[in-house]
Amino acid sequence: HDTFLLGGTCEVCETKVVQGSFMKEIFLVAKSATNTTLNIHFSAAVPSTAQCTRQQSIVPFAELKVSQVAPSSDEFSVDNVHVRLARINQREVHLKVSDDQYKIVVKSRMYPYADRNEKRKRLDLIITPLADEGADPVAPHGR
Repeated sequence: HDTFLLGGTCEVCETKVVQGSFMKEIFLVAKSATNTTLNIHFSAAVPSTAQCTRQQSIVPFAELKVSQVAPSSDEFSVDNVHVRLARINQREVHLKVSDDQYKIVVKSRMYPYADRNEKRKRLDLIITPLADEGADPVAPHGR
C-alpha cells in the first residue's frame, strides 16, 4: 500500500492524494525446452540489474546489468528462453522474458509526477501470448 500525489504544482493545478498500490518486485519462473528451470528476479528499487538462478540454486548463474543512466542492454538465452534487460532512458528499464508460448515485459518506471513523489519506482507488467492459445485442447494453466 502506498500514498502518492497526482497533479502539478502551479497555483491553479489540482493535487490529488492517491492511496493505492503498485508492484515493486517480480519473481518469474521459466522452463526451457530441455526442462531447465530459470528463476528470474527483478526489482523496481534496483532496476539496473536482474538476477537469474537455475532450478533450486540460490547462486546466480547470470546477472544482467545495464547502465544507471544511458540506454544500454544485456541479454542471454537458455534453449528457447530469452531474457533481456534494457535501459530505455534515465527513468525506465524493461525486462523481457520470452519463450515459444509467451512474451513477458516488465517495465520499471517512475511514479507519475516523479519529482513530487520522491522519484519512487513501480513495475508495470505486460503478458503477450505468442502461440495460438485456442490450438491446445486444454487452456494453459501452469506446468
